[in-house]
Amino acid sequence: MQMFFSCFFVAFSQTLFAETKFDHVKAAHDRESKAKTESLCTDNERVVFTCTIKQKVASVCASNDFSNISGYMQYRFGEIGSPEILIPKKHKLSQSDIAFNFNTTGHGGYASYIRFSQRSYKYYIYDASAVTGPDPKTGLRSLEEHSGVYVTKNQNVVFSQECNSPAFDNELFYDVGGESFWGNAIPKLNEDDINPFDIAFPYKP
Repeated sequence: MQMFFSCFFVAFSQTLFAETKFDHVKAAHDRESKAKTESLCTDNERVVFTCTIKQKVASVCASNDFSNISGYMQYRFGEIGSPEILIPKKHKLSQSDIAFNFNTTGHGGYASYIRFSQRSYKYYIYDASAVTGPDPKTGLRSLEEHSGVYVTKNQNVVFSQECNSPAFDNELFYDVGGESFWGNAIPKLNEDDINPFDIAFPYKP
């Protein structure tokens, strides 16, 4: 009898775990499907990032086969159906022009970006969340989340705008079940590039 209940418990636990995992995967896919309708990505692409900036949309889209040897990733900006900025301009393997950076804090915060390079321009599509404070009046800390687009030309800032809608970031670096589907496709930048926290949380004197 004891063996029966042990086997039953194991079987029940495996079934429950499988159902929970399935629900998590389905929720992630549903979330991406909803984001796709609000992005500049097509039906046969993956949404890496998307948000609204004023009356336009900023999206990072990737082919389903995107890796370090195949597919493409592209930054797009403009109105849905007619993007005005495409980087790179063609769907081609161009990981040498794309990189990412990712930092964390001791309080569970993070800041990250994907950087697209085109000649003297660099486009940083960023996302961050961190506990800030304490507030000098209340003594309380608060959670701040920032995402948007930051553009430099010859290291001078020429555009910086936060999203005015919650950003979809595909867990930015972690897809369902572990590593992001694009995490191994593009290189991580060294410490000598811009710190993601400096973009998302610029110094205010």
